[in-house]
Amino acid sequence: MFFGIRLTKEWKEMLSSAQQGLDGVRWTKQENLHLTLLFLGNIDQKISSELCQNATPMLLRSFFIDGHGVSAFPALENPRVLFASVKLNAELLALHQKLRDLCEALGIPLEARSYTPHITLGRVRRKKLQLQNWHDANESLVLPPFQVQTFELMEKEKHERSHRYATRQVLPLNKGKDSLPV
Repeated sequence: MFFGIRLTKEWKEMLSSAQQGLDGVRWTKQENLHLTLLFLGNIDQKISSELCQNATPMLLRSFFIDGHGVSAFPALENPRVLFASVKLNAELLALHQKLRDLCEALGIPLEARSYTPHITLGRVRRKKLQLQNWHDANESLVLPPFQVQTFELMEKEKHERSHRYATRQVLPLNKGKDSLPV
């Protein structure tokens, strides 16, 4: 399970244009493209319900995100994951940190690595994949700002020979003046 942000149709269409030009990559299906806020791993139903109950009243304002460029983890020279970059702004970081704090308060173990907002475009299946041409063709990718009004608790569901990310709970961000600034 994980907390994530669903992307707009416009972003998905723009990202799909970067999902070509390479053999040896298992591209993420357009309907599965998302921005992960916090990876939780396997948690039971009781804990996920408690998480959602405690996450709902966080009173954070809705905010805008935007993105630019592509890269790879761990590096372009040794790629395992190809991704589009999302700009880390104060609001996105605040939401990530509040979710992290909530999970730690509930005793949910989390990964220690720092948060790097990105959208996974594909996973490399072949070693020694040359990415320079792909990178050069897509480094000018610009994802226009869109307003994040909700985030979701999501879970990977296996289907015949593939998977999809199912929404377990939609959690709204506040639009009004009573929401807390970050």
